[in-house]
Amino acid sequence: MATPGFCRICLQPDIEKSNKCISPCFCCGTMSKVHKTCLEKWLGQSGYNSCEICEYQYKTHRISTYTYLKSFKEWLQSTESENEMRQSLPDLFLFIVYTPLLSLVSYLGLETNEAIFRETANTTVNKIM
Repeated sequence: MATPGFCRICLQPDIEKSNKCISPCFCCGTMSKVHKTCLEKWLGQSGYNSCEICEYQYKTHRISTYTYLKSFKEWLQSTESENEMRQSLPDLFLFIVYTPLLSLVSYLGLETNEAIFRETANTTVNKIM
């Protein structure tokens, strides 16, 4: 009987028949074995599509599991996002303050420009007559 392989990601043996270790890349020896589920999870979370050791390019097809709203909700609930949110608060504050302010300034600038244009046009017409 052959000894079971060990997954290089989770370090667990491939005892289950439904989740045997595979060798999906050019790595050799014990580094070549991974569970398919572990590899899929690692590729999904890392964002890579190649082996980090031999740089073999996996043929991947990414499937979105969440909508944008669900992804945002998951991000808010994750513990990793707490620090990111703390760092993003000043940016969010500035966005909330500056967006209406810039919209108002742009509107007032356009209205002023239009008033000046009308006044100049009326003055020019009066000078011609």
